[in-house]
Amino acid sequence: MSDWKQECVNGTATFGVTCPFCGYGIYPRILAETIESNYKRHYLVQCSSKGDDCRKHFFVTRERDYSLSTHTKIAFKTTVFPMELLNGYRIKDEIPSDIRQDYAEANNCKKIEAYRACVSMCRRTLQNALIDKGADKKKRLIDQIDAVIKDEQLRGIAHSTRIIGNWGAHEQDDELKDVDWEKASATLDFTWSILDYIYVQPLKLKKIRDSISGKEEDDSE
Repeated sequence: MSDWKQECVNGTATFGVTCPFCGYGIYPRILAETIESNYKRHYLVQCSSKGDDCRKHFFVTRERDYSLSTHTKIAFKTTVFPMELLNGYRIKDEIPSDIRQDYAEANNCKKIEAYRACVSMCRRTLQNALIDKGADKKKRLIDQIDAVIKDEQLRGIAHSTRIIGNWGAHEQDDELKDVDWEKASATLDFTWSILDYIYVQPLKLKKIRDSISGKEEDDSE
């Protein structure tokens, strides 16, 4: 019996990877497949990120991981080529440089499958951003979130980031082992949503308002 479940549905992979170019966690489009053995396959894939519209091509190798497989579950190791690490300078410059570097480090931890380190860095990124926006350094992160983020939905996202980040930052007996690719990817996405809300969107809104204000002045002449 084959070890492989269905790896592709309607041209889209059923396994998740991080795009080495845009850094988003995605389920890529599979363009070509080579079966090396019953335990190893190679794919040419295309980034499916909608947020960045990346669409770049890269290679993925999937190989059975005997160290993690059990009699009820077959585990696979996924390797992406090229492994391009994210530099903070490639992140939107509306965000302060130290916070960009924290987020880049979180992203790179996920790329090398250091998922606990990834969610810990997401927690650090979140906290540093809140402090930069006026949160009291002496307060707990739970209170810093409530003080700075007023949007209810985004505040819930921030608390999810805090909770998962705690699993990586503090010693746990059970939750820590459950930090996997999916949770790390979600936590990165959550963290980016908060950075976008705090830093990027206000500047976009200001530019739009300034442009509208300029037009109104021209119309009044």
